[in-house]
Amino acid sequence: MSRKFSRRLRTFKEWILPFSTAWELLLDIPFPGSLKSQDDVENSSVLMSFPLVGAFLGILGYILARFLLAFLGNFAASVVFSILFASFLEFITKGRNLSILSSFIENRFDGTSTYDSFMNLSDNFNAQRSPAGTISIILLFIFRVFCFAVLVSHGCAFWIISVLIADFTVQAHLATGPDIKTAQPLLEVEEKFIYQPWFTAAAIIFLSSFPDFISAVIAIAVSFIFAFLFKKYCMEILEGVSGKITGFAGYAIETIMLLAGIVLLIKS
Repeated sequence: MSRKFSRRLRTFKEWILPFSTAWELLLDIPFPGSLKSQDDVENSSVLMSFPLVGAFLGILGYILARFLLAFLGNFAASVVFSILFASFLEFITKGRNLSILSSFIENRFDGTSTYDSFMNLSDNFNAQRSPAGTISIILLFIFRVFCFAVLVSHGCAFWIISVLIADFTVQAHLATGPDIKTAQPLLEVEEKFIYQPWFTAAAIIFLSSFPDFISAVIAIAVSFIFAFLFKKYCMEILEGVSGKITGFAGYAIETIMLLAGIVLLIKS
């Protein structure tokens, strides 16, 4: 009995250690201390865990939405959920990626070139901003709240899972690129592992979207095309990536996917 338990515990640790490492790379709240990785973990395993972190957060949001819908009216549940979940997502990243996207918009609005805008991204949520930066950060947050509310009120909370998986899978794709300053990948893996997170993401998106496979195909296609083209742009124009650019890509695809979800609702 003890040997069987030990084997199961070892198998659990083999899965949870890469997951916890990916968690702490992506989020600003610590993984539970007793499960935190203390040993070296293969980068390929960590990379594979990126979409799993997104799936975990998305499923958490889906469960919360279903719970609120069961006890509150449709409108009230949608409003409460959208404010709570949008705030929660900013809390677990300390508003870092929202700040990065907002700073890019602010830089461009101030006349800075696209190249220099990417080179001068800010992830400080409490940084002093111009009026354009302040307005953009407010509008981006309101847009997310609005999209979450519409999706939940129309019975499409499952799309939130796809949105967050897309976010972290795109970040995984960018993280394999060379850093702008050091020329070393943020996560160095063999070439054969670069696209593996997409298979994990596709499988979970198809399962969470069942039986709406058209939505699943759109989610995967939109996020993959964005990741492929944006990484190509980074390699050719920016000559690499950075942690902030990776965060920018994740938040940007979240925004695009939320907009795609609203478009799909309108067309249906």
